[in-house]
Amino acid sequence: MKRLWLVGLLALTMIPRAHAQSFDTADKVLLVGSSLAIFGDWSTTMNGIQGPGREANPITRAFVGEQPSRSALNKYFGASLLANVVIARCLPSKLRKIWLGGGFVLRLSAIEGNLAQGLQFTLKF
Repeated sequence: MKRLWLVGLLALTMIPRAHAQSFDTADKVLLVGSSLAIFGDWSTTMNGIQGPGREANPITRAFVGEQPSRSALNKYFGASLLANVVIARCLPSKLRKIWLGGGFVLRLSAIEGNLAQGLQFTLKF
């Protein structure tokens, strides 16, 4: 499953950008916001694996398991950040806004869930 996801991501980078348009201001703001939200989700999730907690986000859990290692989380969130940028570059402006806005909301929801469990932001790699 993980390899299939990576192959799909690589395939997306090879799609010609014929229909993709340059980033307008809204696209740039959404890209920065969604990328910061991925970083925030990574930060709070890293704080959670220090204790006996389990990964609660079903999407993250599908890729890294219930009790992931720091290494697995670093790889997952790094790939998520890369996918966020690559997919956004491949999409036309309207779909790009939907992709980035949806990702932003999804990650904010994950951060909110982490904070509700008492987790905090951390910068431990």
